[in-house]
Amino acid sequence: MTFDFLTKPISAKELKKDLTPGLAEYEKSEPKMVAIDADYVPDAKITEAANAVVNNIGVLNYGNNVIRAHPSCMDMAVAVYHASKKAGSNPIMFLWPFEEALDALLKNATDESMKCATKAYVGTIKVANHWSVTYGRTGYELSAEAKKNYHYYGQMMKAAGETLNPKLENGELVSWNMIHQPLPNHAANVKMDFEKYETKILDAMCIKTEPVLQKETEQALASFAKQIDDHTLVGRDGLFQLEIGNTSLKFGVEGRQVFRDVGRAGVDVDMKTKKPKATTNNPFGEFFVAPVETSVNGSVGTQIPSETPMGTLSHTYFKFEDGYAIKLATSDNDIFKKVFSGINERAIAELGFGGQNPGLKFLEEIGLPTGDALIDEKVFPLHIAIGANDHMGGDRSAKIHHDFSIGESGSVGSRPLTVKKVAEEYC
Repeated sequence: MTFDFLTKPISAKELKKDLTPGLAEYEKSEPKMVAIDADYVPDAKITEAANAVVNNIGVLNYGNNVIRAHPSCMDMAVAVYHASKKAGSNPIMFLWPFEEALDALLKNATDESMKCATKAYVGTIKVANHWSVTYGRTGYELSAEAKKNYHYYGQMMKAAGETLNPKLENGELVSWNMIHQPLPNHAANVKMDFEKYETKILDAMCIKTEPVLQKETEQALASFAKQIDDHTLVGRDGLFQLEIGNTSLKFGVEGRQVFRDVGRAGVDVDMKTKKPKATTNNPFGEFFVAPVETSVNGSVGTQIPSETPMGTLSHTYFKFEDGYAIKLATSDNDIFKKVFSGINERAIAELGFGGQNPGLKFLEEIGLPTGDALIDEKVFPLHIAIGANDHMGGDRSAKIHHDFSIGESGSVGSRPLTVKKVAEEYC
């Protein structure tokens, strides 16, 4: 396997000449990270959603838009490819080896093979002006042989973050967008016919951003934020207490920026860089903040499943002390300890508040998690993340940033979230 062509800029025309278009380049027996120029056009519903997403982002007017495609959601990747090309960027696609391919990559991993794969991944990030991830993998668990080499994956992600985050900080990466493709297993999890589920999720990507921005801003300001200019919300001083179900946290956010995700990069101006914030998700619908890490104390409990490459955690309970998870109880503590292996991987990274996208209201009414973190964090009133938060105004660097939606299975929207100020100062 060779990956060298990914370490330098290359046009879509050159890719089409040099590589066989389509999925033939992806072989599960020998996983490859390859750039492709796909010619087929996905169905109208997915194409409409992809066009809306790219138009909402509104910044693809130059440079390379690298589309990192999961094998399970190629239709959305191809639709985004066409939409971004139409918008004026130079789209480049490559397949990222998840599911069976990730297992195959790690099962026989050596220092040399992983050095090569890491070089390819980091090289791809280096050429990107826009970074789009089509997301929607079907769920997986690594084999026993691959689990033994999971540390290689952590090293790869750390190297990727060390390249990606500075590009975000200095404005070289103009946009970073994660785009969801609905999959049949998500529909099954919420007991819906797939065609109906897919239509509703894709419709949620086509919602105009302004009403969502207004709703997110109002809720953030009512909770713990203040507005310092037209583009920037910042956490108020004092200690706040957050309660929902069996979660009770005290936290401070003084001086930390509160970001709003309405599917449009640049709706907020990053206080550190004074540049438009580049990151966004689709479907959108959350506001979030990196709390002052040492201020966070209390307990978090959830029965919402959380999928990791090592396996799915069906429930997770934390006790935080000065910003670190000092106690935990999960459905599989061994999985947790391997995925979140270092102290910074267990540090509080984010408090996120969902429920902002009206197109996802149907999931609140159903009351069941889809199993897809990108969707569930926008539906449940609260989610937390542990690990890295230096990409969102925090001080923690780690090899992982992982979200946990908070709640009891079947309780979406049924328990109100409360945030109240409990002290003027904190230590």
